[in-house]
Amino acid sequence: MEGPNTHTDDSLKISRSKKLRLFTRMLREPVTVSGSAYRSGAHPVLATRVAAEVARSPKVGLVQTLMAEGRTAFEDKDFPRAIVKSLAAEELLRKYGGILAPNEESDIREQLQFLKIQYFLLSGQAGEAYRVLRDLRYRSHPYLWHRRMAHRSGVSAEHWLAVEHTLRQFFKTNRSGIIFCLLGYVVAMGPEPWRALTLSSQLEFEPSPTDSLYLSVVKDYEFIVTRVTNRERQMFPQNVADKLSLTPLFQMGKTFYMGFAREMSESELMLVESKLDMEVVPIPMSSLPLRERNTRLYAS
Repeated sequence: MEGPNTHTDDSLKISRSKKLRLFTRMLREPVTVSGSAYRSGAHPVLATRVAAEVARSPKVGLVQTLMAEGRTAFEDKDFPRAIVKSLAAEELLRKYGGILAPNEESDIREQLQFLKIQYFLLSGQAGEAYRVLRDLRYRSHPYLWHRRMAHRSGVSAEHWLAVEHTLRQFFKTNRSGIIFCLLGYVVAMGPEPWRALTLSSQLEFEPSPTDSLYLSVVKDYEFIVTRVTNRERQMFPQNVADKLSLTPLFQMGKTFYMGFAREMSESELMLVESKLDMEVVPIPMSSLPLRERNTRLYAS
């Protein structure tokens, strides 16, 4: 039976969806007015809102403030607001470069690029999402790069599952390689990355090499969760790993990737970060492979 607010909730979702599609279309429409206050390549309505954010004072710390506000908006599913905040941060970096974010410019730029993929996916613009994903400058560890950006952007497991459901529905009516590739990427980034390995057989679809772009992410995941070195054993105590169902995976700079069999609470994540004294990015694993890895890792 429908509750009293069912129709209101449905109307809200439809309104939000239309608004999101409008804003993401604006991301690639040309500006029809000139002036440094407007972001090149954005719709004038969107550019005006971005300009208002860019004009805020003080400028010191504004990039970080906008990114934090954008993350909150993303978590609240206020995607149009999140887009404005993200584009404003990007515009500030374009105008002032590293002056406003001297130690974070590269990370913020990459996070903004990652978020564009999410905005296009959420608004059903598969072609645009695919183009951004295809053109990304892949690192030596693409899975870790995307997972880190997802963690910093507040992208949850529920987000990936919702997008996966939508893409599966699209694929039923349009068995295109682009949608297949995006679906593989979303599954690989979701709470069960290993499911992406069997996607072709599940969907009875033979992808082209271009359609298999997502496999670089999946293969990187496989490598990370199966490799075992002394470095990880020395960095993290076995008793804590066993207690929290964790396994130390990989360090990259000041970021440490930690495998988990169940979602960590905020307090558990803070505990792990305090022990490692660095940013911790959780990586989903199933229980048996995690236990087997710890057995090998901590073997005397």
